[in-house]
Amino acid sequence: MDTIRIADKTYAIGLWWQVRPDGPAGKRVMLKLARETAADFAAEGYNYVALHPDHYGLGHHPSPLPRKTVSLAAAFRPLGQQDAFLGVFCLAESLWWVCALVRGTIAPDGDAVFETKEEALDKADEMRLLIEAVGLAEVIFETPEASRSYLLPLLGPETPLRPLDKTERYQGLLQLGIIVAVLISAFSFAGYLLNSSYQDRQKAQIAAQGKAQKEARKRAHFTHPERYFQKAWLKAPDFKSAGKQCAAVVLSLPLIVNAWKFDEAVCRPGVSLQISWEHTKGASFVSPPGESRLLTAQQALENRPLSGLTDRPSSAGSLPLLTREQAMAALYLLTQNLGSQLSLSWEAPEQHQIDDETTITAPWQRGRFELSHLPAATMLGPDIFEALDFPGSILLSLTRKNNDLNIEGYIHAASSN
Repeated sequence: MDTIRIADKTYAIGLWWQVRPDGPAGKRVMLKLARETAADFAAEGYNYVALHPDHYGLGHHPSPLPRKTVSLAAAFRPLGQQDAFLGVFCLAESLWWVCALVRGTIAPDGDAVFETKEEALDKADEMRLLIEAVGLAEVIFETPEASRSYLLPLLGPETPLRPLDKTERYQGLLQLGIIVAVLISAFSFAGYLLNSSYQDRQKAQIAAQGKAQKEARKRAHFTHPERYFQKAWLKAPDFKSAGKQCAAVVLSLPLIVNAWKFDEAVCRPGVSLQISWEHTKGASFVSPPGESRLLTAQQALENRPLSGLTDRPSSAGSLPLLTREQAMAALYLLTQNLGSQLSLSWEAPEQHQIDDETTITAPWQRGRFELSHLPAATMLGPDIFEALDFPGSILLSLTRKNNDLNIEGYIHAASSN
């Protein structure tokens, strides 16, 4: 649990909220239930509580809170009549707050605090899958100024935090009632049994609720594993456009310039063109080709920047990846038709660890391929680049040496279930 100052008031964030299964009740009942819950989860060290008629929030703070500290989640009243609300707020440097409300009630994990934006967005993704509501309003504010400007006018009635071990005002009357009840032995035993049974039901309900929430979070992780990994192919130009750019520049290079003989060209689409020139008799060391620089007495190297390519359109993200078997078949067939050679290797799928018990595996794996010994005539038409322009493919480089061309790239294929 953390605290934050907004408009000269101290607000607490990061409480764990629980709903009373039997509906609204008075403060004494809610406080008693909160204390029992805190005892069941003693390892969390809960020492503060915020009470609502039908739910309560527990929090831990290592030092005494300022007087009149109130719950920010309980005071927040979002605009509109939506069934649910989900907000991500940057409240200070390294302090991100995720707030989730469902039909006016704070979700169990809907008052969460994180140090980084990435952690907060991951939690928001998780909450979005857990919220069962027809209408969901979402906001995100990435600066403290914007967050406070949005929240301040929407803060309503306040719910103060109180220490869990604070003595009740009417403790004496309560003790007297207990003494009277003990004297009436015929009723005390029955009352004890009923109370014990009620507590057992409460503990069982809370435990079942906690287990269900944990399982729901786990299902949410595995339902959409792609949320945890970057789709690198969407940040690269499509294979066809990249291939056409490289083919145009490498095939247009002259074989001789100022008596320097063309040796090799490596095109990295949208990045650079590297050309190697070989010295021959009569070549001038003072005037090597273009912007070349001498590496040795026999070799000059030229680097030209390339630009003009853009990332794939966002619609490309909806195209399904080929399976590994389909990708391999397509590459083998193309190799056979071109009379070239293929080198192909696959990497293990990437993994992302959520916690000590949960590790997510990417639903795809990356392969690196090289088509070598392609005749230059192959590049005169677009067919080869169209054949390689399937979802998840990336052109790394096109190399021309003598009369041969090599293509290197990545292919991302859907993992088999």
